[in-house]
Amino acid sequence: MFEIDRSTGEHSIFLEFNNNQIMFHVATLLPFNPLDKQQLEKKRHIGNDLVVIIFQEGDQVYRPTTLSSRQVQVVFLIKPEMIDDERHYR
Repeated sequence: MFEIDRSTGEHSIFLEFNNNQIMFHVATLLPFNPLDKQQLEKKRHIGNDLVVIIFQEGDQVYRPTTLSSRQVQVVFLIKPEMIDDERHYR
């Protein structure tokens, strides 16, 4: 029997595609530590991913320096936008 390390959360999203195993690190599923202002545990996982998808609501400006990593190769920024009373994404 082995012990499960729950310091990275209890849930995740996992997929097998074309014989590749893909683990999705969803920031809201990773544990939140109120004592850690910078949430370093979350950044440790997301900063080691190759692709990061950011869904951003509101009018905040995304700065690429928000997530600095040598591992991240691609960042997708998705923002909802209302056009003619229909929700679209850019």
